[in-house]
Parts: sequence; structure tokens; C-alpha cells
Amino acid sequence: MDEESYSTVFKVCAALTNYHIMKYPLRNEEGIYYKVGLKSYTDQQLENKRKQQEKNKKYKQKKQRIEE
Repeated sequence: MDEESYSTVFKVCAALTNYHIMKYPLRNEEGIYYKVGLKSYTDQQLENKRKQQEKNKKYKQKKQRIEE
């Protein structure tokens, strides 16, 4: 398959996706569920970042005690 064929296939897929979205838009409940899911992911990322910072802090404190 050459590049022109891929371009055509992509355009057809995009057109079908756009048609499906226009015909079946998201309901309000689905939007709320999506936002809750995103918040959950964000909260998890923040918790992971906080844990990593705490580990880094403990490592630096331990390293300082060893050097003294």
C-alpha cells in the first residue's frame, strides 16, 4: 500500500468517526462520567508525585546524615 492509499483510508476513517459523533453525541451523563474519570487520573498522578517527592526528601536526608 502506498502513501496515497493510507491518506485515503485515514480520510474515510475520520469522516466515519465524525458522522458517528454527529449522529450519536455524548449524553450529559457520559460527559460527567468522563470528567470523574479524568479527575481520578489527575488525583492519582498528584498522589504519585507527592510520594516521589517524599522519597526524594528521605533519600536526601539520609545522604546528609551519612556525609556528616
